[in-house]
Amino acid sequence: MNSSSFDLSSPELALENRMFYRFSLLVGRHVRHFTTKHLKKYKLSTQGWLILTVIGRFAPLSPSDLADHTSVGRDKISRIVDQLVEHGFVSRRTDEADRRRVVLNLLAKGRRVCDELELLARQIEVDVLDSMSKDERVMLRKLLSKIEDATARTLAD
Repeated sequence: MNSSSFDLSSPELALENRMFYRFSLLVGRHVRHFTTKHLKKYKLSTQGWLILTVIGRFAPLSPSDLADHTSVGRDKISRIVDQLVEHGFVSRRTDEADRRRVVLNLLAKGRRVCDELELLARQIEVDVLDSMSKDERVMLRKLLSKIEDATARTLAD
């Protein structure tokens, strides 16, 4: 770990200034809003919503692929997928090309719910990003990519 450009006791690194703490507050606020305003209608948990959205974006995919696209632990994926199947949102079928593999897809009901929730999520994103200029949004995306890359390197298993 290279901390040469930082004094670890600096106020710049105080809890309220740390990016991961601030990110967690942003995510928490977003999740609380979405849960109380939108997810209860569909009896979805926040992780169920995340998984539904990821399946909607990247399907067909296996439960293992799904875990790679989310922060949900592999041990919880099966239970959440079971609930989505039970609600009629997702299908789970054997892959025709590889009979050992299970693939997940959205069913029509799941597509409708996913599309509605995706539209709401996009509107929130637009409302927040409207406070920035186009150049600031481009810079934000570049910085987020840089943070993701540095985090992957720093926290590699």
